Amino acid sequence: MPAKTCTFTVFRDPVERAYSHFLMLKGYIENGVDHPCLASEGDWASGDFADFIASADRDHLLRQLYMFSENFDVDEAVEAVSSLDQVGFLHELGNFLESAQALFSVDLPMRHENRSLSRKNLSAEDLAAFRPHFEPEYEMLTNIRERSG
Repeated sequence: MPAKTCTFTVFRDPVERAYSHFLMLKGYIENGVDHPCLASEGDWASGDFADFIASADRDHLLRQLYMFSENFDVDEAVEAVSSLDQVGFLHELGNFLESAQALFSVDLPMRHENRSLSRKNLSAEDLAAFRPHFEPEYEMLTNIRERSG
């Protein structure tokens, strides 16, 4: 990587991220969008969210963990994340962007580029029910928060 390259990531609640991916696929199917991802992922969205979790590849379900450890090793991922210059969380994105704007003297407006075509929210009960499927990512995020203080 070139010198002075700033590396960063923004994490999202694992269940909400997967659900958003499911809704994106569902929306593409329902609205006849011919997106390339449907060739390999379209079947995952043929049922409900529980079916999606049962059929999606693990590296898609745990994408945030997999991004930093192809072995799904929480410690390895936390160590890799610690080498980044900035780490943010989606629910704090406004604060993250403000810090980045000040640090780099650039305008970073917050906007939604790829909002799902069919937007439905999961209830708190649903979030809790699906959470065990994503426990390694929740563990990783907890460790990252603890490490960054």
